[in-house]
Amino acid sequence: MTDLDRRRRERDHDLRRRYGAAAVAAVLVLLVMVLIGPDRERVHERWDFAGAPGPLKIMPQISIDDGSDPAHQEAARLARLATPPVPDYVVEPDERGTRPVTVAPAPPAPDADVEAEIVDLRDTVELNLPTPTNPCFHLLRQIYPRYPADASPLDRSAPVLTVKAAFFVGPDGTVQGSYVLESDAGPEFAAVVLRAVDRWLYDPDFAACADPAGFWNVLTVTFHNPRTAAP
Repeated sequence: MTDLDRRRRERDHDLRRRYGAAAVAAVLVLLVMVLIGPDRERVHERWDFAGAPGPLKIMPQISIDDGSDPAHQEAARLARLATPPVPDYVVEPDERGTRPVTVAPAPPAPDADVEAEIVDLRDTVELNLPTPTNPCFHLLRQIYPRYPADASPLDRSAPVLTVKAAFFVGPDGTVQGSYVLESDAGPEFAAVVLRAVDRWLYDPDFAACADPAGFWNVLTVTFHNPRTAAP
């Protein structure tokens, strides 16, 4: 055996001895970790546990938008109740003269010039129903729309504006639907007309018709400029 072979054998033996010592050391470290390390329950709690102990609890609904959750909706409802909107219509007496006239208070006007010149609703708003109407129904309550205080400057400059609306009267005499057929005015005028006509009430005439059915009707509302209508 040459010196070169002897040195190679000694080197291989030394490497095997070192590898064996490293393996024994690793096993000892693992045994120490098992003996003195955290138990299985603590490891499970540390890495697998999420949330508080006990049954699952459903949290109340919350919202990050502009208030669709119940808490925001309730607050908005209370705010609306605290500041009710002012009616934009006036109640007329029935045709038989048995009901008193109830006029809604005028809303606070954003434009003093327009509201100051409104003297009488009859002078600014004109209602036209087709003749004849359904013989099985008699108009019991008629609501006059107001000249809208939030009308645009362009509409306020017009001497006359017209809104033509269709509405359906159900068998019980209430208005069950309405929509605008024609209009040369802004959306504010269409809105006050539909809100007013939706509150109209008819009296079914069972003497004239044994079983009155609902019917469609057409209403033309003419709005006169308050500046020209005032005396």
